[in-house]
Amino acid sequence: MTAQLTNENLSFKANDAARYGLEEAVLLSILHDAVRYRAITGRDNNLWAKIESSRFAFLTPFWQLTDVQRLIQSLVNQHAIVVGSPPVTESDALIFRLNEAAPRVETTEHRPAAHQVRSGTPQPSGPFVKSSAMSPNWGPSEDDLRTLTQYGISREFALQQLPEFVNYWREKGTAHSTWGSKFAAQVRRKWRDHQQNAAQAAKNQPIDPNWKPGEEAVEILTKQNQIPLAFLSDCVPEFKLYWRERGDASSTWDSKFLSHVKRQWDVYRNRITNDPTPRPIPPNWQPSGDVFDMFKLANIDEAFARQLVAEFVLYWHDSKQVHASWNTKFLQHVKHRWAQRLNVGASSQLGESNGTRSTRDISLGEIVSDRGWAE
Repeated sequence: MTAQLTNENLSFKANDAARYGLEEAVLLSILHDAVRYRAITGRDNNLWAKIESSRFAFLTPFWQLTDVQRLIQSLVNQHAIVVGSPPVTESDALIFRLNEAAPRVETTEHRPAAHQVRSGTPQPSGPFVKSSAMSPNWGPSEDDLRTLTQYGISREFALQQLPEFVNYWREKGTAHSTWGSKFAAQVRRKWRDHQQNAAQAAKNQPIDPNWKPGEEAVEILTKQNQIPLAFLSDCVPEFKLYWRERGDASSTWDSKFLSHVKRQWDVYRNRITNDPTPRPIPPNWQPSGDVFDMFKLANIDEAFARQLVAEFVLYWHDSKQVHASWNTKFLQHVKHRWAQRLNVGASSQLGESNGTRSTRDISLGEIVSDRGWAE
């Protein structure tokens, strides 16, 4: 099992600082620890060690990875270390050995004979350079899991990502030598997504029974889009009913309401208000199909609307008044009655009385004539 490297009690030698530089001495101290705990004997009979690139964020949180690479190159130029891997900014790990001129570091673990390779060119050996395909029973090392905990990621969360990771790379068929680093990188990405989703879910709430659009939304609709305030007000109860029945949660109810009202207003303006000639209502008048399409868009029960046709025709026939569009008049009338019905129902559920009368106690004349914009 690979020993753990930590950044606790980080120290360096004064002689190294004087010889190589202060920052270089700090990094060299970490590299010495890596050789002490992780080294294996390569084909050149030297001790080679590996540090995953992602682990430098924990070992040296005071440096960026580009700083680490700069210091590695400085140590190479000063012949303090020999590197057998691409730059850490471009690869998964740093593979290195201390220069032969440097004092040999005694390892803390006995290395089995299987790791001793007596012949060959002077290159690192074993797991450092050998790439392999993903094994079906692959798993992260304890060191990898402990590293992830330094980012606040639980062991349970990390292991939950394992099946997806293994399946993806088995299907891809790519060979790598540092599966642990790739797994840690994927888990960190998943953890960031998990935190973002959790934060968004905390903001999302079901629509409140007493919800009303904010001042900014009302201003956009009435001033920028020239939508009458009464039309907007009648849209609120049907909007709340629709989303309460759906049970969805959101953090953008004002935005949803804006879209809802604009869509209804466009249909109302383009399809309903196109009858230019004022005339009295015929005794047998019936609303057009466009009106009922509008009711569907507003989630108003069609049967409820049809029940209002007879009294609507009777009232306006008796009044002898003329209007350019009875479809528009009926649409406004039904939306207003539907809003009153929903408001009365909500008050009843909340146990409120506050003087609200049932719609059956309100005369048709009151309902139709209480809106200046509907005249």
